[in-house]
Amino acid sequence: MAKRKKIRLRGRDRAAAYIGGAAVLLLLITLIVVRWGRAGDQEAQTPENEIESSVVEWSEKVTSLLWLINTEHILPQSYVPEGLEALPNSNVQVVEEAGRAFLRMVQDMDTPVYAANGYISAAAQQNLYDTKRQEYLDAGYSEERTNMVIVDEYFPGGADEHQLGLTIDVCTEASLNLDYDFALTPQGQWLKEHAWEYGFIFRQTEGAPKIYKPWQLRYVGETHAAIMQELELCLDDYLAYLADKGTSYFSDVGAMHLDLIVYFTDSLSEIPLKIREVSGDNNGHYIVVCYR
Repeated sequence: MAKRKKIRLRGRDRAAAYIGGAAVLLLLITLIVVRWGRAGDQEAQTPENEIESSVVEWSEKVTSLLWLINTEHILPQSYVPEGLEALPNSNVQVVEEAGRAFLRMVQDMDTPVYAANGYISAAAQQNLYDTKRQEYLDAGYSEERTNMVIVDEYFPGGADEHQLGLTIDVCTEASLNLDYDFALTPQGQWLKEHAWEYGFIFRQTEGAPKIYKPWQLRYVGETHAAIMQELELCLDDYLAYLADKGTSYFSDVGAMHLDLIVYFTDSLSEIPLKIREVSGDNNGHYIVVCYR
């Protein structure tokens, strides 16, 4: 078996090899330092980039969950919400997200409620308003008296939030009519305690302005429902509260016990944190929820 010859480098070659090795090592160190530097720059820029991306993303996903609808905040007659679906075994239509939440809630009730009304078009609402108004006139009410009475009972088309597809009128099996005593029933009491856990609030509380309807639930999403439950505010007063504060801080919100900041603002570009959810208020403002 032939022996391998040992290769001996001359002094000049040995020096060249050392220099070459050192150069390679220096190049590797330089590349590592540069790469780390770039990574550090990218890491430093990440929060700002995430915020910017969040603003762009959410500007296209602003919801109507907190839209305030009344005679001062009217919807276009042609407005029809996206994602309307009929509840199972019913002709009552609601927005899909609200429908899923309603079904979960009903399944958890010992004695369920039934959906009597959901989405109502502006044309159908206007027809109901005109019919009821004519009934007062036919009963001998003056024009002035009729106009005063009917605003306490009905909204004209475009001014009723049923048009959003987020509002559901509920009733019991014992009384399939909308009843002012609903709040006193076991179902009414259960909803008063638990509806917020599924993202629903009672549209108006007793003594609140406008029309008191103890059977009317409004879907606002679990985050805002939990905050409203804590503050004991109806939708009108909640929006007024947020507008007055501008920036509101909330701790231990909902089942997930989140710490949140809610901004009431005219522009998403002013939000300094990554966005969790955004709704409009139907009056040119954004209600923006961010992680605290």
